[in-house]
Amino acid sequence: MSKRSAIPTIKGYLYQFNYSILRILESSKLDEEIIIEHIEDVDHVSENDYIAIQCKYYEETEYNHSKIAPAIRLMLENFNERLTNEEDIIKYMFYGFYKSGQDKLCQPISVDFLKAHLLTFTEKGKKRIYHDELSISEDNLKLFLSHLEVNINAANFDEQYDSIIKILKTQFNCTDFEAECYYYNNALRVINNLAICKNDDDRSISKGDFLTNINGKELLFNMWYRHFRTEKEVFRRIKSEFFSPFNVEPYERFFLLEVDLSNYDRVVLKELIYLIIKNWSSSKYKRPATQYSPYVYIHNLNQNELVALKKALYDEDISFVDGYPYLDSGFVRESLCKVPHAHSKLAVKILSDAQHITDILTHSKATREIYQFYLNDAYYDFSDLNVKHVKIQIANIANLKEII
Repeated sequence: MSKRSAIPTIKGYLYQFNYSILRILESSKLDEEIIIEHIEDVDHVSENDYIAIQCKYYEETEYNHSKIAPAIRLMLENFNERLTNEEDIIKYMFYGFYKSGQDKLCQPISVDFLKAHLLTFTEKGKKRIYHDELSISEDNLKLFLSHLEVNINAANFDEQYDSIIKILKTQFNCTDFEAECYYYNNALRVINNLAICKNDDDRSISKGDFLTNINGKELLFNMWYRHFRTEKEVFRRIKSEFFSPFNVEPYERFFLLEVDLSNYDRVVLKELIYLIIKNWSSSKYKRPATQYSPYVYIHNLNQNELVALKKALYDEDISFVDGYPYLDSGFVRESLCKVPHAHSKLAVKILSDAQHITDILTHSKATREIYQFYLNDAYYDFSDLNVKHVKIQIANIANLKEII
């Protein structure tokens, strides 16, 4: 599966995010920290070092000194401020990938090269000599270079990603799918949440806290992951892992669907219910021992529309139960939990209220699986760790036709 689907600008952000993830995963101690968007793109804080790192990805660009010069000048400015204010001197790193031209940079960088190619430049037709503007001495330029690392032979996007997956598989003893779709995807979420914090103090995280925060198997496919993979790739991956209806076990499966009322279409929703019935109900079989039918809950659907949907299913001869066995009855859990038999042709069980989900899950002794599809935020939680609960973010409910 291609990892080159993201457009170059988005890929640059992802590369920086991925570098942050890799940097913290490779840390030797759990109390080491990264800080996002502080002095530089990524600051790495350990017991002995503070490294401010500028991270760039130029997949289609040839290296030239002008590509790294602005970042080096900003690092020198920070270095000079620390000298002036008698603060601790830190380390600096420029980490970048380029298509070609890396041989133009001779290392180690000399003071003369630093002055001529990185600190002297023309801006708006005027020559600027940055080291003179900062009034920084030759000795301090040498000191700066001793604290500077420039790596323009960084790993490419795929190599960096593969390194992350390899570490995650080892860290969590998991499969490729789990490493990418759970832990890596959660790692992207954690880094993104740090990056958007306004307060500097809120943009740092230790390796220990990072591993704790990404150690979950619920939230799948956040917005950054969908930039990394095309929708079709994401749908195909989910379908392959969770929704390939071969040798289906007679489990109690709960499909929780969220609709967007601003573009709601009953026809689309009915098609999804028919598809769930087709793939996840035994109503077409005649062997009593294998009879089963799925539960379906539709989040955000008002009562009037839910009644209209049930009527449409009834008119089209779809056999279902909803937990209300007679006129004006209250909810009767047992009527909804009934096991279908070979002659009932019970196709689906409609859940009218989220509380009914909890009621059935709590009392059922069967193997239970919850598949929750949500638009922005997950809307249902069940704390029993013995129940498989997969939460999948979607952009539109119509997407489910390609998944389930």
